[in-house]
Amino acid sequence: MQFLSLLLAAALAGASIPAVSAEIRFGSLQVDWPEGFSAPSAAPPFELTGPAGEKVLVTVMRPGKEMDGDAAAVEQRKMALVGEEFLRRQSDKAGKTIVSLSRTILPNGSLLISTGAATTSLFSPGYFVQYLLVSPAGRLGFFTIEGKGDPAEIYAKFLPVVSTATWLP
Repeated sequence: MQFLSLLLAAALAGASIPAVSAEIRFGSLQVDWPEGFSAPSAAPPFELTGPAGEKVLVTVMRPGKEMDGDAAAVEQRKMALVGEEFLRRQSDKAGKTIVSLSRTILPNGSLLISTGAATTSLFSPGYFVQYLLVSPAGRLGFFTIEGKGDPAEIYAKFLPVVSTATWLP
């Protein structure tokens, strides 16, 4: 995960993160985030902290030049396959997979790949939830959310947030 995080961080540029806001822009990805989150880091990868102690890490990248048409479709499928394998490995490392890996095509043509795992600690159960957006042009948005609680609940809470993210030109 460190390698991809470093790679993703190196590819990020130009994000604007307000301290507390419902609308947050991470480079070319705009997300209507739940109120109450703060951004202790304005440098990539972007970190947010939630009111219930949630730790969110967001990275956005463009792996190459933007494409359209058939080339973009091929690139999107390729990035999705790599992303699925990455999310699967990270979920297995985190703990017991509770939310199976899924792939959804969103109305804007992006692919959303997601999964969630239960983690264990000495004092309480936790979660490690991941979402990967792959735009039709091959851009990537990677979200991880960690904290204490039920992974299925957190997954359901953030699924509509990530599903409605908007890619900006």
